[in-house]
Amino acid sequence: MTIYVDNAAIPANVHNHATGKTVTSTWSHLISDQLDPTELHEFATKQLGLRRSYFQPGKELGRREQHDPSGDHYDLTAGKRKQAIAAGAKPISASDAAAICRLKREANRLPDCGYAITQVNGQWVCGLEWGYEADDSPMVGAAAYGTGDTAWDVIESALQEAGAA
Repeated sequence: MTIYVDNAAIPANVHNHATGKTVTSTWSHLISDQLDPTELHEFATKQLGLRRSYFQPGKELGRREQHDPSGDHYDLTAGKRKQAIAAGAKPISASDAAAICRLKREANRLPDCGYAITQVNGQWVCGLEWGYEADDSPMVGAAAYGTGDTAWDVIESALQEAGAA
């Protein structure tokens, strides 16, 4: 599991209802590469001191009432972004963050799909595995892998190989 923070740096004034104050900053996104947000919550609350209520669950496009775990995130001010990186979050581009969210969305839709994405020596590596092994037959399933300079390219190639793109 990896926690990432993008470099979106979106300028905004955000009213904090809990404190009654308005926070002016550039904002980025704290995300995880997992569908289960437990470790994202632990990092945000324990490492950064964020309130759990700051969590923003992903919403399924076209059906906003349904949860889409690929979009789960916390918004971070510029100062909290620096703190997150110091605490071990990997800094990534906003484009790579979008790619990781796409990977999570597709993996959530594919039956019996496992996935992993990471950076090794500046290169992105992505793996997808889907299907199952039946007791009375050879393994029914497949795998797709990608490596490259950007998360988007790696994920696109793995999804195309899997027939999901």
